[in-house]
Amino acid sequence: MSQDTIMLIPALVRRSILLLLALLFVQEGAASGDASKILDCMANNMPQTAGFQDIEFRSRSLSEDLFEDERILRASVYLGGVSGNRRNILAYFHEPFEVRGARILLLEKESGNETYLYAPVFGDVRRLTGRHVSSSVNGTDFSYEDLEQLYGVAKGGHWTQLDTMELDGREIYVLESVNNAGGDVTYPRIKMYVDKSTCVTIKMKLYGNGERVRKIFSVDTDSVRRINDSWIPYKMTMRDKRNMTETRLVVHETEFDTSLPDGTFDPGHLKSFKPQ
Repeated sequence: MSQDTIMLIPALVRRSILLLLALLFVQEGAASGDASKILDCMANNMPQTAGFQDIEFRSRSLSEDLFEDERILRASVYLGGVSGNRRNILAYFHEPFEVRGARILLLEKESGNETYLYAPVFGDVRRLTGRHVSSSVNGTDFSYEDLEQLYGVAKGGHWTQLDTMELDGREIYVLESVNNAGGDVTYPRIKMYVDKSTCVTIKMKLYGNGERVRKIFSVDTDSVRRINDSWIPYKMTMRDKRNMTETRLVVHETEFDTSLPDGTFDPGHLKSFKPQ
């Protein structure tokens, strides 16, 4: 896939799908002591059965010097049931018009995650690999590497519990992961704040090089709802402190314990997939 082809992917689609995937998965990897128990609690809170969500993204600039309309994107998200502590996910975009029909498929595998993209402008399905996964694209706030760093960062790091604290009247576990894998690491350090009562991550600080906070993810704790045996956040925000931008994610509908058509997570069927 050429760089010119990558640039055809609308920036809002790239930014939104990465935020979405970051929120739907639980961080995995090595942990010590109480951190391991907290990660287990987070994993157990995730719905184990197949389901879908209708979601909306609202992105805007936070710069006083830049006046622009809020950008709105709507999508349906299909989640496969958990198998071997892994889950597949497919997102189908409905609005705005210029991204309608775009689809992104993530297959979570032990040997390495696979990401596939279909957009009507391409006419075929493309697998994202190499630098197209790890590099920033077209100057956007999110890259495909964010996906790996946000839910798979522990591949090069180790989770430890730093402390407990109170935040918004809730008892919170504070965990940290430091990535010592070397090379060009986007987030050398991540701090994660987990609500003790629900095992939901209600805040994350993503540190860039130089020990500066690059991005902050937060959950509206009043929006966390009990769905079957799981606690699900319905309103979330990702703020990029360097680029002065913000994306809010709102979940309008959630349903689990549902069946999905055969081939939903088959890359060979991605081009022909239609939302239910």
